[in-house]
Amino acid sequence: MIGFRPYRLKAKDEGEKPFWISYSDLMTTLMVLFLVVMSVTILTITQELLEKQDRLIEQQKELEQTNARLINQQLELAQAKIMMDSLKKTRDIRQQAINVVTEKLDESAAKDPFKGKIRVLRDPLVVDFGEAVRFARGDFHLSHDGAAILQAFMPEILTAIDAKGSEDWFNRVVVEGFTDSDGSYLFNLDLSLKRAQSVVCTLLAPAPGEFGLSREQQKRVQDVFMVGGFSFNSARSSKEASRRVELRLDFQTVEDHLAKHGHDLPAPSVEGLSPIEIGKCRLS
Repeated sequence: MIGFRPYRLKAKDEGEKPFWISYSDLMTTLMVLFLVVMSVTILTITQELLEKQDRLIEQQKELEQTNARLINQQLELAQAKIMMDSLKKTRDIRQQAINVVTEKLDESAAKDPFKGKIRVLRDPLVVDFGEAVRFARGDFHLSHDGAAILQAFMPEILTAIDAKGSEDWFNRVVVEGFTDSDGSYLFNLDLSLKRAQSVVCTLLAPAPGEFGLSREQQKRVQDVFMVGGFSFNSARSSKEASRRVELRLDFQTVEDHLAKHGHDLPAPSVEGLSPIEIGKCRLS
C-alpha cells in the first residue's frame, strides 16, 4: 500500500505561536506605557490644579485684606466727615456768638452820646474811641471827656460780651495802647503800655464820675481785661490819630472751646486765681 502521510495541523499551529506571543507582549507593553503616561499626565494636571487652588486662596486672602482696608478707609472717611461737619458747625456757632456781640456794640455806638465818636471794627473785633480818647504828645493821662465816654460805654461792652449766645465764647478784652513815631522805641513801648494801663485805672477808679462803673462791673473788668502795649507798630495816618487806645475783643478758638467742653482735645492748663483787691493805680 502506498504510504500516506497525513497533514499535520499541529505543526502549523506551533509555527504561529511565536507571533501571537510577541503581539500580546507588545500590547501589554503599550498598555503599561499608556498607564504610565496617563499617570504622569494625571499627576501633572493634579499638581497644576493644586497650584491654581493655592493661588486662588492667596488671591482670596488678598481680596479680603483689600476689602478690610477699604472698609476701614470708609469708616475713617465717615468719621473724618463727621468731625469736619462738627467743626464747621462749631465754627458757625462761634461766628454767630461774635456776630451777637458785634451787633449789640453797633447798636450801642449808634446811640447818643456815642454816635459819631465810637467805631466798631471787624476782623478782629475792635472798639475804637476815635478822637474822644486821644493823648497829648508824650503823655498817658486821659482827658476828662475821654474818661467820661470810656466809662459811659463800658457797660455797653460788658452787656454785649455777657449776652446769651456769646458769653460761652468770649475770652477777654485786650486794651491796646499806641503812640506816634516820636521818641525811641523803648520810650514809646513804655508809653503805649502806660496808656493802656491808664484806661484800666480809669475804669477801676474808686471814685468814678457821672458814668462810673458799679462795683460788679469793675469786678468784671478786673476779670476779663488785659493790658497790652504796641509802641508805634500800628501808626495811623497822622501822629494825633496814632496816640490812641483800642479795645480788642478776643474769643475762644474752636480748639480751646472743644477742649473746655470735654472733647478729646487737651485743654489748656490755667490755674484759677483767688479774688484779690483792686488796689490803687500806680501811674503818676
